[in-house]
Amino acid sequence: MLETLQVTLVTPAMIGGVERSSCDDPAIVRPPAIRGMLHFWTRALCDKDHYREVEVDLWGSTERGQGISISTRQSPCQREERPLFPHHQGGRRVETTMMLPNPKPIELRFRLLHGQHREKLQAVVWTWLHLGSVGRRARRGYGSLLWHPR
Repeated sequence: MLETLQVTLVTPAMIGGVERSSCDDPAIVRPPAIRGMLHFWTRALCDKDHYREVEVDLWGSTERGQGISISTRQSPCQREERPLFPHHQGGRRVETTMMLPNPKPIELRFRLLHGQHREKLQAVVWTWLHLGSVGRRARRGYGSLLWHPR
């Protein structure tokens, strides 16, 4: 079973790449990063007695394969170098960082091995898209996503 979601990156995102301290070129939102965020929100939504069972059921473990695989379809784009603190430019050295520009449409694809995972996946993805983001400095509003329901 394949589930597809259309989202748009509505604020610039500071996203790394395969190497921790550098950004991929061309810059994309990587499926392993999305998977990591969904792991976090899975744990946040479950009660403390059952979170491990749900997490293993959806995302797998070292002993068991994953119940859901993630892929994306997005057009590669060039990173932009922007000031990290634009309000601190008066007479000081300006620090810059590479950012993924906005708006950027992204198609998220989730392949579910079992139909029973659909409801749990919807709850986790809904929470992530409404409360979470992608990349660094999320608390400052970077990396916000907008979901486009069909």
